[in-house]
Amino acid sequence: MKNKSVKPKEQLAQKKQAAIANRQIAQNARNQRANQQRQRNFYYVILAGVLSSLILIGVAVLIVVNAKERKSK
Repeated sequence: MKNKSVKPKEQLAQKKQAAIANRQIAQNARNQRANQQRQRNFYYVILAGVLSSLILIGVAVLIVVNAKERKSK
């Protein structure tokens, strides 16, 4: 009698472990996608910062050149 009652319990435990493992796999996949999105967003922010800095430097150079031209006239 004991052997028959133990087997369904073992199967139930295995099913629960499989379900937990499947949830963990799914959660890991979601976390990996979220991390990749965050990393991509970080690079976009860095790129935007570099571009805006270049634009500001260009504008500053134009202002200085324009001011020198006005002074020389």
